[in-house]
This record gives sequence, C-alpha cells and structure tokens, in this order.
Amino acid sequence: MCELELIQKVLQQTKREPVACRLIRDVLLCAQQYVAAVYQMETELLFVDPEGPLYREQVQALDQNRTLAHNALIDAINICNRHLRKLLGESMPPGGIYPEPGHISSGNRRAIGDWAGNVVEALFVARR
Repeated sequence: MCELELIQKVLQQTKREPVACRLIRDVLLCAQQYVAAVYQMETELLFVDPEGPLYREQVQALDQNRTLAHNALIDAINICNRHLRKLLGESMPPGGIYPEPGHISSGNRRAIGDWAGNVVEALFVARR
C-alpha cells in the first residue's frame, strides 16, 4: 500500500472527524518539515569547508535542526495514533497513520525518515 493510500484509508475510517484530521495534517506537516531539514542540511554540507575552523559547529547545528524535526515527526505520529486508537479501536490499521508499527516501537529512525520522504514525494507527484 502506498503512503497516500494508508492516509486516505485512515481519513475514510475516521469519517474525517475534526481532531483526527488535524492530527493527520500535523503528521504530514512534520514529514514535510523533516524533509526540508534534511534538504537544508545536505545542501549546506555541499558548501561547508571540511577543513574550515567552524566545520564541526556548522555540522552540529545542521544535525540538531534535522534531529529536532525528526523528533517532532515521531511525536506527531505517536499523538495521532493515540487519538486514532481511541477513535477507531480495533478497526485502526496496525500502525495507525504509519504503515509499520515495529519501526515506531523499535525507534527505527531511518525507516521513519524514509517514510517521510516518500510521503512528501507522493504528495508532490499527486499534486493537482
């Protein structure tokens, strides 16, 4: 199931309940912000002089920004899933808004970040 199909399925199951919609929107915005932080970090690293005196500080600042965005994404997924669990009970998909529940519980940050990139790309491709 592609990323957007799961999101659409969850939206349909919730009957677009306002709080669920807001929380799902928050997840999507956090995914976009995480992807933007990764993009910014990778772009800036192209221009940072690895021999320069401020290299370490610059990389740490960029990495901290990316980490904060990643933590916000994981928090948004967890908050959304708690609400979905209350709202949908047993009919909630196994990972809620996120397709692989094991990644969240095991802290598989790489997979979660990859998912965010895929969601953002899918939304971009599907644009109207």
